[in-house]
Amino acid sequence: MHGMFFSHLRQFCDAYDADTWRAIHQKSELHVQPYLPIASYPLERFIALFEGLSDVVSAPRSQLLDAFGSYLAPHLLTYPGVTIPGYYRTLQVLEDIPKIEAQMAARSEAAGKPPSITTRRTGEVEVTLGYTSPARLCALGKGIIRGIAKALSGDGHDA
Repeated sequence: MHGMFFSHLRQFCDAYDADTWRAIHQKSELHVQPYLPIASYPLERFIALFEGLSDVVSAPRSQLLDAFGSYLAPHLLTYPGVTIPGYYRTLQVLEDIPKIEAQMAARSEAAGKPPSITTRRTGEVEVTLGYTSPARLCALGKGIIRGIAKALSGDGHDA
């Protein structure tokens, strides 16, 4: 899994308190290590960290994945090498997710197979997204979509 997810997860955990990062590693029986944004790490490690976070903060994993996705979205929009025209609004960004994902992959040493994401404009103010991944991180994807909408419109309701 892409290292930027891990490096931003640390920042996300720090919002709970300074000890959360260490605590989730301990709960997951993993050693604390630095995560490089351009490196790749096992998906199982990411999932284990979220299971640990769920235990440490006593919140459902899906709720935490959603919240993390929303937190992560603005960082994805400004990832080095990702080009999003300034005039793009939420729906245009959502339509371009496969292209954005390819731009991120081209700038990264991260290995592994990203999820399969398809998009189709189905109406003037509607985009249908398809997500297929053995990781089953749909809640993360939903949070990213909400975060993109919030980052681009301020209120999450802009098309």
